[in-house]
Amino acid sequence: MLVKFALKTAIATAFLGAIFQDSDFIEHLAYPAMGLINTIQPSFGPTVKKGWGRLAGSAIGGIIGAWLVLTQGSSPITSGLAFFLATLVCELFQFQAASNQAGLIAALVAAQIMGSGNPAQYVVSRIFDNWIGVAIGIGVTLTFWPDNPRKALSDNLVRMLSNCGQLVQSMVAGNWRRQEAEGRGQKVQLVQSMVVGDRPVSHLESQLLDELDSSIQKSKSVLSQEMYGVVGGQLAQENWSNLLAAGDRLHRHLSAMLKLIDLEPDRLGFQFAEPLTLLADRISHTCTVLEEMVQSLEATHSNPFRWRIFSSQQKPLADPDIQSIKASLQAITDQLSQMRSTGTIYHYSHLEVPQFYRFLHHLNGVVQALEQLTIALIKREKTAVQPEPAFRLSWHPVPSNRILHFLKTGFAIWLTLVLLNDWLKLPFNYYAVIAIVVAMQPTLGKVVVAGTQRVIVTGIGAIYALLLINTIGSTPLTLAIGIALIILTSSYLGFTQGYATGCILIILSILTHNNDPNNYIWHRFLETLVGTIIALVLSQLFWPDTSSHQLDQGISQTFKSMGQLYRKLVDVFLQGTGSEEEHAQLSQEIRQSLKSHEALQKETQQEPIYNLMAPRAQRRWNLLLSYEKELLRNLEDLQDAVQPDTGRQLPQELQDAIQASAKATVLSFNQLAKAIGQQSKPGKLTSALSTFDPIDQTLLNLRKTGITLTYSLDQVFSLSAVTSAMKETAENLQQVTNDLS
Repeated sequence: MLVKFALKTAIATAFLGAIFQDSDFIEHLAYPAMGLINTIQPSFGPTVKKGWGRLAGSAIGGIIGAWLVLTQGSSPITSGLAFFLATLVCELFQFQAASNQAGLIAALVAAQIMGSGNPAQYVVSRIFDNWIGVAIGIGVTLTFWPDNPRKALSDNLVRMLSNCGQLVQSMVAGNWRRQEAEGRGQKVQLVQSMVVGDRPVSHLESQLLDELDSSIQKSKSVLSQEMYGVVGGQLAQENWSNLLAAGDRLHRHLSAMLKLIDLEPDRLGFQFAEPLTLLADRISHTCTVLEEMVQSLEATHSNPFRWRIFSSQQKPLADPDIQSIKASLQAITDQLSQMRSTGTIYHYSHLEVPQFYRFLHHLNGVVQALEQLTIALIKREKTAVQPEPAFRLSWHPVPSNRILHFLKTGFAIWLTLVLLNDWLKLPFNYYAVIAIVVAMQPTLGKVVVAGTQRVIVTGIGAIYALLLINTIGSTPLTLAIGIALIILTSSYLGFTQGYATGCILIILSILTHNNDPNNYIWHRFLETLVGTIIALVLSQLFWPDTSSHQLDQGISQTFKSMGQLYRKLVDVFLQGTGSEEEHAQLSQEIRQSLKSHEALQKETQQEPIYNLMAPRAQRRWNLLLSYEKELLRNLEDLQDAVQPDTGRQLPQELQDAIQASAKATVLSFNQLAKAIGQQSKPGKLTSALSTFDPIDQTLLNLRKTGITLTYSLDQVFSLSAVTSAMKETAENLQQVTNDLS
């Protein structure tokens, strides 16, 4: 994929050079070149997003910059003010894709670094030139090795379904076979079908679960990247979000089932070995049918004309018989209800009965997820094209830290222009302004990462430019070779996001400064270095912040949010209050926070604190990020287990015990959040584990009196799953406290 992208970019730039190098059609060839390099991406969706940001940012920044020049005159301070206003406008209207471009264009226009005279005419010319680069980038992306996000999503979904079918069969069959061998007092010998190489079945199951999760995560990444333009609209209409939501649900329930079968042998479950095996076989068959349905739908979309011609010859698709799976599951619950009514259930301990209840609860969750997948697939084929909502401008509040960042960057632009214009008299000082905008980041870690990438990749571009120009000459072929080498070299060194500056350098060296490329390359590298150094210094002199501090504060806030979600879910269970949409939104915010924390942890390695306290700081963050993920899984299990109003029908003493446990758990979340935010040891925090003793004792008393038999199996399943998820959450919180202390 990387080689294809490098070749795509090389072809696009060579095409640009071949047409416009010696043409008078474009006054400033640098602009379409920059537009092209900053637009073209490996796939269509990101290319459209970048192109929109480039054009919209040029328009917004150009208008603001031209207005300031006409009213205030051109000067370094006007340039800094223009950047601040342009980025603030983008932030107010949530135009994130256009923000950096708008600020940069506004600063350059206001300083009149590029072009002079009528600023309005210059802005129009700049937008037109950018449009040429964007159009070439989009055209090449669609023409050469075009990506097929729908096929990638379909392939991942097929793999997910295949892993699901194998995993259910492996867990059910392997679990009961192990128990049967143990029941006979024999050493467990797994049959050949349950072994891959020398790995026992548990390893196979873990591998299948990991592969299933990997398929889901890859699909999420593809869908997130491609949700722009026409292709993104089609994917949205085809229900891919619902399909991935069902995949997430599958993964959660299968993961919980895998944990349960690794516990002590379940004698109660062994009584249901035959119907469970039949159910597992039917689930596996349904997964196979759904795989065929996905492949058939993909064939329809990839070649609709051929499908219409030969549709009569196609083998009819089998029915994903969800009803037969439900019937098998109902037969198991009916048998279990019979055991409860006759009292046979009391032959089994009060520990293994809830364990089997939880297993059936998660197995039912798997069936519901497969039903959701089936409905989403059918709806995907029948969904009508909906009109897109009308575009509406709306104001959004701007966080104070963002305003400070814009002010700091505007001040850095003013200082840079004064330094380079008045003192050093450099002829290409607009490159220093670009370096400032790119390198000036909210935290020290981000500044170091962005600045280092920019300087090193500019150096790589300079080296290749000098070698190729002085050996091959300034031709479109030279340009194509240089672009491909810069992208591949930058990616090999780990600078996957910083290749653009090196590519732009070699493009402009060949297309616009071929009379004296050596002088241009030297000044360009020097200005980039100066701009990066200024960004690094000023980021620490004015309102400094570090990735380390943001990471601790972010984790602290996430623990608070988890406590809020936990409290809301328990309220739904006991009181029926709250909405699923609110819980889903809070869960999504927590997931996004976890992703940002991983990125921040990498950035901390560039900061002085990492070099001074690397082992202790790294260990602490590793622990916290690991527990964040585990606690999120606990909350998702709780969310799946909760059925509104179920808890209101429980005896009051049990409700009170659950309320007390929830209150203690939320207190633990908040106390840990405070300790993490202050970077201190938790010390002696309130433990919620002791509050589960009254719950267990109350449940045992209710069982002895037979009251639990008056509740339906759905209520019992929900209660068992809820209390289990609550207890796992409390155990993980206690473990966080112990490890940090």
